[in-house]
Amino acid sequence: MMKTPKASFATRKLTDSFALIIDLDRGRAVTNDAESVVTRLHTLKKGGLKQRKIYYRDSCDRFDEPSHEAGVFISIVPCSEAQQGFFIKLVQEYETL
Repeated sequence: MMKTPKASFATRKLTDSFALIIDLDRGRAVTNDAESVVTRLHTLKKGGLKQRKIYYRDSCDRFDEPSHEAGVFISIVPCSEAQQGFFIKLVQEYETL
């Protein structure tokens, strides 16, 4: 039985190589509910996540990667400073649309 994520999040970007989500700070944090968030994203995308990476902005405005293997959560990996800058720009572009 699939667990419903207790974390609230919104998708900001979905490409063939990654999904970018934002923790909405309601309920559990994505960090603390990463397993069910990964499962939910895996089931939402036709064909699953496959090799698509997931990145999220946490409540401290930092980006991390809940790593997974074919939709099965493995661990949280902090994003590099270069990745932080890239994702900040993506979120800013989305928010100005």
